[in-house]
Amino acid sequence: MSAQTTENHQIAQTNAALALAYLEKNNVETGKAKLMLAQTQAPTDPIIWDTSGYFLAHIGNFSEANQAYLKAISLNPRLGAAQNNYGVFLCRQKKYTDAITHFLLAAKDPNYSHVSDAYQNAANCALKIPDRFLADKYATHAALAF
Repeated sequence: MSAQTTENHQIAQTNAALALAYLEKNNVETGKAKLMLAQTQAPTDPIIWDTSGYFLAHIGNFSEANQAYLKAISLNPRLGAAQNNYGVFLCRQKKYTDAITHFLLAAKDPNYSHVSDAYQNAANCALKIPDRFLADKYATHAALAF
């Protein structure tokens, strides 16, 4: 990666972080503008697309959020954070089985520092199926991963 590309990614990630800060202050329009700028600055950065998914879901734009999460995962299928965040999104959409699949993919990322959270999310989602056996299994994995 060239120095210019690295700088673009850093600037894009700063703009994505600003987008979330604006969202927190209910300044959705400015936040969305920062997010779109970040996507332009680093269109192949999965973290930008993962952040976009979160932002769009938070404002109720579920179809676009789904597409942003899928884009993040297509750019880096092994990125645990994106897999976990997409799982959370899917579980909230009542797509429990699909969500659990993504939580388990997150847990397989050796660089993901929140493996126990991914397993706990899988357990919580399994309870919504409801599947007590799976929930207990994933809760045990969460405890062991902690």
